Amino acid sequence: MEKSEECGNNILIYGGRMLPGNTNLETTPWANKRSFVFRSPRQSRFARRHGGRGLIWVTSSGQDACDSPSTSPQYCPDSSETFPCMDTRRPCYIDVTPPTISCPRIVESPAANSSGGNTSITLNVTCVDGIGGNISPTCSPSNGSSFAIGNSNVTCTCSDQSGNTNECSFRVSVHDESMPDMHSPTGINAGAVDRASGKTPISWEATCIDNVDGPVSIECSPPSGSEFNIGTTVVNCSCQDDAGNVNQGSFPVTVSDVTPPTISCPRIVESPAANSPGGNPIITLNVTCVDGIEGNISPTCTPSNGSSFAIGNSNVTCTCSDQSGNTNECSFRVSVHDESMPDMHSPIGINASAVDRASGKTPISWEATCVDNVDGPVSIECSPPSGSEFNIGTTIVNCSCQDDAGNVNQGSFPVTVSDVTPPTISCPRIVVSPAANSPGGNTIITLNVTCVDGIEGNISPTCTPSNGSSFAIGNSNVTCTCSDQSGNTNECSFRVSVHDESMPDMQSPTGLNASAVDRASGETPISWEATCVDNVDGPVSIECSPPSGSEFNIGTTIVNCSCQDDAGNVNQGSFPVTVSDVTPPTISCPRIVESPAANSPGGNPTITLDVKCVDGIEGNISPTCTPSNGSSFAIGNSNVTCTCSDQSGNTNECSFRVSVHDESMPDMHSPTGINASAVDRASGKTPISWEATCVDNVDGPVSIECSPPSGSEFNIGTTIVNCSCQDDARNVNQGSFPVTVSDVTPPTISCPRIVESPAANSPGGNPTITLNVTCVDGIEGNISPTCTPSNGSSFAIGNSNVTCTCSDQSGNTNECSFRVSVHDESMPDMHSPTGINASAVDRASGKTPISWEATCVDNVDGPVSIECSPPSGSEFNIGTTIVNCSCQDDAGNVNQGSFPVTVSDVTPPTISCPRIVKSPAANSPGGNPTITLNVTCVDGIEGNISPTCTPSNGSSFAIGNSNVTCTCSDQSGNTNECSFRVSVHDESMPDMHSPTQINASAVDRASGKTPISWEATCVDNVDGPVYIECSPPSGSEFNIGTTIANCSCQDDAGNVNQGSFPVTVSDVTPPTISCPRIVESPAANSPGGNTTITLDVTCVDGIEGNIPPTCTPSNGSSFAIGNSNVTCTCRDQSGNTNECSFRVSVHDESMPDMHSPTGINASAVDRASGKTLISWEATCIDNVDGPVSIECSPPSGSEFNIGTTIVNCSCQDDAGNVNQSSFPVTVSDVARPTISCPRMVESPAANSPGGNTSITLNVTCVDGVEGNISPTCTPSNGSSFAVGYSNVTCTCSDQSENTNECSFRVSVHDESMPNMRFPTGINANAVDRASSKTPISWEATCVDNVDGPVSIECIPPSGGEFNIGTTIVNCSCQDDAGNVNQGSFPVTVSEGRQGTRAYTLKTQTCLID
Repeated sequence: MEKSEECGNNILIYGGRMLPGNTNLETTPWANKRSFVFRSPRQSRFARRHGGRGLIWVTSSGQDACDSPSTSPQYCPDSSETFPCMDTRRPCYIDVTPPTISCPRIVESPAANSSGGNTSITLNVTCVDGIGGNISPTCSPSNGSSFAIGNSNVTCTCSDQSGNTNECSFRVSVHDESMPDMHSPTGINAGAVDRASGKTPISWEATCIDNVDGPVSIECSPPSGSEFNIGTTVVNCSCQDDAGNVNQGSFPVTVSDVTPPTISCPRIVESPAANSPGGNPIITLNVTCVDGIEGNISPTCTPSNGSSFAIGNSNVTCTCSDQSGNTNECSFRVSVHDESMPDMHSPIGINASAVDRASGKTPISWEATCVDNVDGPVSIECSPPSGSEFNIGTTIVNCSCQDDAGNVNQGSFPVTVSDVTPPTISCPRIVVSPAANSPGGNTIITLNVTCVDGIEGNISPTCTPSNGSSFAIGNSNVTCTCSDQSGNTNECSFRVSVHDESMPDMQSPTGLNASAVDRASGETPISWEATCVDNVDGPVSIECSPPSGSEFNIGTTIVNCSCQDDAGNVNQGSFPVTVSDVTPPTISCPRIVESPAANSPGGNPTITLDVKCVDGIEGNISPTCTPSNGSSFAIGNSNVTCTCSDQSGNTNECSFRVSVHDESMPDMHSPTGINASAVDRASGKTPISWEATCVDNVDGPVSIECSPPSGSEFNIGTTIVNCSCQDDARNVNQGSFPVTVSDVTPPTISCPRIVESPAANSPGGNPTITLNVTCVDGIEGNISPTCTPSNGSSFAIGNSNVTCTCSDQSGNTNECSFRVSVHDESMPDMHSPTGINASAVDRASGKTPISWEATCVDNVDGPVSIECSPPSGSEFNIGTTIVNCSCQDDAGNVNQGSFPVTVSDVTPPTISCPRIVKSPAANSPGGNPTITLNVTCVDGIEGNISPTCTPSNGSSFAIGNSNVTCTCSDQSGNTNECSFRVSVHDESMPDMHSPTQINASAVDRASGKTPISWEATCVDNVDGPVYIECSPPSGSEFNIGTTIANCSCQDDAGNVNQGSFPVTVSDVTPPTISCPRIVESPAANSPGGNTTITLDVTCVDGIEGNIPPTCTPSNGSSFAIGNSNVTCTCRDQSGNTNECSFRVSVHDESMPDMHSPTGINASAVDRASGKTLISWEATCIDNVDGPVSIECSPPSGSEFNIGTTIVNCSCQDDAGNVNQSSFPVTVSDVARPTISCPRMVESPAANSPGGNTSITLNVTCVDGVEGNISPTCTPSNGSSFAVGYSNVTCTCSDQSENTNECSFRVSVHDESMPNMRFPTGINANAVDRASSKTPISWEATCVDNVDGPVSIECIPPSGGEFNIGTTIVNCSCQDDAGNVNQGSFPVTVSEGRQGTRAYTLKTQTCLID
């Protein structure tokens, strides 16, 4: 093929590459493709970029085409050999575009309702051509074919008139979707057949038939024939055809319990009345209920179990109900009788003193009452009556009372008239006497005791020991007794106290002062001497705390001492021990601190000083330095002084030098790196230049050298350039940087045209896709591309553009773009009920409204609408209806499903029965009455239904209980039943006669048993006389007291009558009482001294045994100091009484409680007189009398001499009880003198060999009493101190041996620099013109006034060679104290005559300060 001449200015493009203008189309690899597309120069972007020239595209579609921007297409002949270039006047097209075909993704269809289920399906496929319009597609299998159940593939093709074709494929799916038809019961109701286990076997029939597969198997859970528990169990059934379509259904099986429980009641309950007002007792009812299934059941009674019942007869009805609503009941009678006699209160006995000794007649009155728990107060009679006159001796009074029920109570008590008053005795509470001033100290004491009798007058007492006896030191008890002619006696006791009252004499130090001897622990052992001597017992032991020889801490410790004589008299005293710290802490300083200068202007560094302070007691101490620790130091030498001070004011210090040097290297600036493109690929050499500088923080800019130097040629790749610079202090800085020559050609990239993928089966449907993209670099080979979105990303449904980029290690890049297409092919997920079972709500129409919830969710589109037929909320007929549901997502994917809805009538009718039917027996032989039963049945659909009862309604019922069961059944076979009892009974009890009460006196006191007989009868109005029983029976023996006799009789029908009456046997003998004559007790140790006393009184009754007595005041009462009369009474249960009287005597024997100082220590306030005014507080409180006066000698507020004075105090209560004590008052001079020392004494060394210096020390001592005191120092004041540091300690002591001290340091410094001698200048002629070097020597010396000669250094040194000209020689020397002297002189070398070696040495001595 050839291009026409007129195409000479056009450009031929193939595969994106521009071909030369003279390309022969017939010789190209694509000559036989005949695929040229021409475009007008105005239409082509390429033409616009290339000067408006035309554009020829060569494609690979096999068709030829031309295009124009402004005219409609025309077909060009296919036989053209040449293709003239197109212009706007003659456009044409060749059709190379295939038609568009549209196929469904899948065609879903239910199977036909015929054998095999093959279904004829119309295929919805369309073809549209851009030129020819709609085209009929050709499909295989053809449109309208019959498709078998399952999946079939279909391919459809479209072809236009130009022979362009397109095709698509899809799947036709035919499903068997109808579920089989299932038949099962709507519901089953049955009664329990086995009451023990409640298990009932039940069977039924259920079938399932499929319209395609015929009968299919059905499964139910539980299966037919299973045993069912009482209650409702849901049976679930299901069946499945060969296509997997499932039908499900369920029905209820109800097993009911219809048998009532068994109830058991007593015939009658008898109870005595309660012993309380009204007499209503609380009664427990013995009623039981047993159900065949539930077992024991709690009955419900009216009145309830545990109720309070009134006296008389009460009817009770009890009912039992099981959980199924079956009930049973029974009735009985509760009978309450009043059997208790009234409660009588009379004296247990009366004792009185005769008021008239001539006649012996004494009028005596009392109070006696009688109260019944039912009738309240009743009258009482006594013989003799209250208010009668009684003879001396004992008279028995008998009393009795009776309540309205005839219950009688009787009692008696004795009245005794006696002469029982003892005489009155008076004793002192206590007799106190100091011991006699004679051996043994025994003292003769007269006792003041008196006795007076109300009848006989004064009576002489008898005392032991007797009046006027000699009493030993200590306490002695004395008892005195008075007796009248009637034998009544009284006595009292008291204490005689003789005691030693003087305390021993104690001697101890007034105070001790000492210096600490152990710096590690601060403990100092200190000893002293203390003694104690008693004027009776002689020397006695003394105890001090801490004891003598103990170790004492630094500070003041109080030592307390005490001693006691054999009589318990105590003396106490105390004194202070003071230990002081006087040693200064140890300080440690460096000799010198070296530091580099800071890297900042000026170079001043911040320096931490390593100075330590350690105190022997306080340990580590923080030092104080000048300049302070962490200060900024200038370059050069700086002096530092540091000081340590402990808490006791002791100080120490040291000094040293800080030296700062310039050590920092200069700051260098050079490139961090250089990147360049190669300028010559053949040699790879590229010339590169840069700038680098170096600046020192001291010297300023300095020279810098780099290797390779700036301007060198570099190979491709990276070359390291090393640079360095140095300041005047020879501090060097070095650095390097890379120079990189790079490659700039991009790599080649290859991308697909399009990537197709189905959507992922997950929300959103975004699949993860691997992209097939390659990158190749001419140098690096294969390179991993970078894509956006990245390779392996998740892509959304639809079309997504992807751009991929390749980058080589040199940063050259290339890219390409393509499309990723994702399709949604999955159907949505549908959720609907598996099946619905409901009970009919309206039998008239059979229509039941039923609703449900069905949803459909697509993994891409989310929730989609769902349609069901019939829809939710429709009305359903009784039976089973299939509901079909379907939903479709936005991509046309469809899901379908179905479920059964079953409506059943399962509600049994309602039956109503009475709980129990009661009837009295008929008044005829046998007594069987005819009874009408009130039972009703109502069905929710059928209305009223006639029940069926066994026995039938209107039957004749026998006396006793008969069970009746009634049943209701509706037309759907639902049944219900109930049961109840018919009770016919004889209800009248027989008539009983017995005594109302019996009263008797005991006939045998030994056993208390008395035989008693009576008569009782019982007659029934039906059965005549019936047998009566009493407990105890008539003729029994009865104990003393009241016994209730209970009688009962019963007729043939079980009707019971009961009654009771009291039998009372009375006791009339009073008990025996025993009292002490007198009770003695010391007073309680509490305010008032009232004492709680237990009384030893006993009561014994001949029948009841021991009886608790009643005393006034009562047993355990609080008795006041002095004498108190007590009367005690005994009363037995029969009201018989006896009493006795005695005296309680309480004595105050305790001494008052004294509080005084244990000891007083004071410092003297006036050394001239030694008198010190001292006051204190001392109190004395008695537990009976309260505060009492106290006396001390010397009294509080007295003036005391220096030393220890014993103060004696004593106090006495109203009963003569004395308390004594003593305490020491010590006046001491304990104040240390005040000492004042300098912190440090500084002095320059003396200007003499050794430098020792004589120093006067400025130390002062002042005592508060003695005034100025001369201190003693070591070394002494005015001593000669050597160069360096010397410690000085000074001490002050007053006349009372109180001491104080202080320490400080004397520092003698060598501050004068050594004396240096050297030449003032040297002039010489050069001796060697060739080298200009001339050797020159001289002499230089250095002498220190302390250290003597020291070494000297000169630069250049003596003997060195000098150049022609003037050279400065620098000399310096330093003594041992670091004092430096420096100096310099010039050396001048001049050109002299050749060969002449001569110079003039001019020497001069210089003293440089």
